[in-house]
Amino acid sequence: MNEKRYIISDASKILDVESHVLRYWEEELEIKIPRNEMGHRYYTENHINLLKSVRDLKKQGYGLKTIRIMLGGEPKELPADQMQNTKIEQFKEIMGEIVSKALRENAGEIGKNIRSGINIEIKNELSSQLEAKEAREEERFKRLDEAIRAKQRGKSEESVNRCKKKTKKKIFGRKKVGLNPV
Repeated sequence: MNEKRYIISDASKILDVESHVLRYWEEELEIKIPRNEMGHRYYTENHINLLKSVRDLKKQGYGLKTIRIMLGGEPKELPADQMQNTKIEQFKEIMGEIVSKALRENAGEIGKNIRSGINIEIKNELSSQLEAKEAREEERFKRLDEAIRAKQRGKSEESVNRCKKKTKKKIFGRKKVGLNPV
């Protein structure tokens, strides 16, 4: 009778769950938790161990109906249509667990594949953007080069024209000296 007893707040701290969760599990899993003279729940080491198992199964993704069956309890009596729904839910739970387990086991590989695909897409996108930028710059430099050449042609033509005008003035602007018109 010297069995250690825990009140609900202590049990919830040990199990790292809220008190209302313990009460809910007690009701859903039909766990018989004894009460003291004042009607307060008290938990023994056996109860703590049982609830640790429940907590661990919940963390693994099992539902309370499945846990009840796993712990050896019988499902509550349900009408036939609800029983069918329960079986479907159990099937969904089991399939969800299988898929979750497969995803956990292959998470690293899946992550690598996703990262690889994303890296390739990013690389391709950056390459196409870089090519487009280079094409725009090439076009800009061509236009700039054409403008510079046009400006230079204009200056050289202007310079040639100025030289021609000066030459014409010199040729036609000189008076011939020493010749007397007769």
